[in-house]
Amino acid sequence: MIDWDRHKRQNTEPPTWIEWQPANPFRYLFLIVLCILVLPSLFGLILTPLGALFNILFVDWVFYKRETQMINHD
Repeated sequence: MIDWDRHKRQNTEPPTWIEWQPANPFRYLFLIVLCILVLPSLFGLILTPLGALFNILFVDWVFYKRETQMINHD
């Protein structure tokens, strides 16, 4: 079916990684804590400060990519 009102929609650009805020902050914080504290302790590991920082940045980037890929998805 043809979407005749497509030209009337605003073209929303996804925010940059720095400007992005999670849609569900409690879920986001829970998963950050899970990835930083719980999962390594299950395997008997302790992350160094640099390792924890890289882990936080990686999990944050994954959340950003997952949420922003659905913004312009028809």
